[in-house]
Amino acid sequence: MNRFQATLGGPLWRDQSLSFFLAGQLEGRKYLGLGDGWNDVPLLLQDGTARLPVTDNPAYDQKVADYFGRNPGDPAVFTLPRDSEAPDGTDSVSVAFPDYTVWDNGRNRPFNPSDEYTLLAKLSWAGLGRGNNLDLSWKRERDQRINLDLGNIYNSHGYTGNFSVGDVFTLGGYFLISQRTTSAIALDLKASYMRFFNQNGPLDPEW
Repeated sequence: MNRFQATLGGPLWRDQSLSFFLAGQLEGRKYLGLGDGWNDVPLLLQDGTARLPVTDNPAYDQKVADYFGRNPGDPAVFTLPRDSEAPDGTDSVSVAFPDYTVWDNGRNRPFNPSDEYTLLAKLSWAGLGRGNNLDLSWKRERDQRINLDLGNIYNSHGYTGNFSVGDVFTLGGYFLISQRTTSAIALDLKASYMRFFNQNGPLDPEW
C-alpha cells in the first residue's frame, strides 16, 4: 500500500479576512487479501473454458469429443435439455467446463489493485466583523478497484470492477447576534448538497 498526503492553507488577502485550506490524500493498494496461515494455502483460479483433450490416443480423443458432440480440442461445452412452458423460453442450456490455474500464494493475489483519493477544500471569509464568518467547503472521495472473483459462463475471466465518486458541498455561516460580559447569542447555519455515483460489474479483459 502506498499513501501520499498533503495540506496547504493561508490567507488570500493582506487583511487576512479571506483564507483558504486545501488537503488531499492519495492511496493505492495492490493486494486486498494479505495474510498468513490459511490465506497462503494454494488455490485454483478459473482461467477461461477447458478444452477437449488432444492426446497421443486419437481414438480416445474422438470418443470424448463425440460425447460432447464436438471435435477434439474444441471448448468443453455441452448442451443440456431444459423444459420451458414460456412462449419465448428455450428448450436447452449451454454448460461450459471451466479451466483452472493453480495460484501458489493463496489469497495473496496481485490481481486486485485499487486506488482512492480524498480532496478537501475550504474557503473562509471573516470580513463581517465581530467574529462573524462565512465558509464554503467541498469534499470529494473517489474509489476504483479491480477484483478477481469466481468466473462463470458469462464472465469466464472472472474480473469485476467497481468505481464510485462522491461530492459534498457545504455553505456555512456563524453570526454573533448579541454579546454581553457573561452571555452571548449566536446563529450557526449550514446547508449541504451531496451527490454520489457508483458503478460495478464485469470488466472487458482487453481493458
